[in-house]
Amino acid sequence: MLPAAVMVLMSVWEQLLSPKRTACQAMLFILLTCASGAAVCCWQGWVTNTLLLPFMALAFVLFRRALKPNVSLITQIEAQRSGFDLKRKNEGADANIMA
Repeated sequence: MLPAAVMVLMSVWEQLLSPKRTACQAMLFILLTCASGAAVCCWQGWVTNTLLLPFMALAFVLFRRALKPNVSLITQIEAQRSGFDLKRKNEGADANIMA
């Protein structure tokens, strides 16, 4: 799970509100959810994937909150596919506003 989290964060690194803090929080979240999920599943006798959906929903909500407000996931994916630099586009827009 940790390599997958790194891959997700690297793809939107420039679009995070505070990248280092978000990376630390993501690693801590993964470690705590794995440990607590394993403990609850052992204690209750549940199948190990029982808590996967609630944890993934929570992870998605936390991930969306860590992104800048004007970022759309689809826009980011399309920009990566086309090689378009969103940072340059935003800098150009800021220059037009200032002028």
